[in-house]
Amino acid sequence: MRDKKPDPSCSAKDETTRDSRVERERLWLEENEQAIAEANAYVEKHGLPLAKYRQF
Repeated sequence: MRDKKPDPSCSAKDETTRDSRVERERLWLEENEQAIAEANAYVEKHGLPLAKYRQF
């Protein structure tokens, strides 16, 4: 069996893909920061919705 040599174009492509994914995640968090904060504040004030139905 032959050993595969790493393909430099694949690793560059993988890094570009990872960088774009990280940037999309950062932008999504930035755009939704207020909604996330409001949802967290609601849960802190009122507790989890449907928590009384949890089995654990």
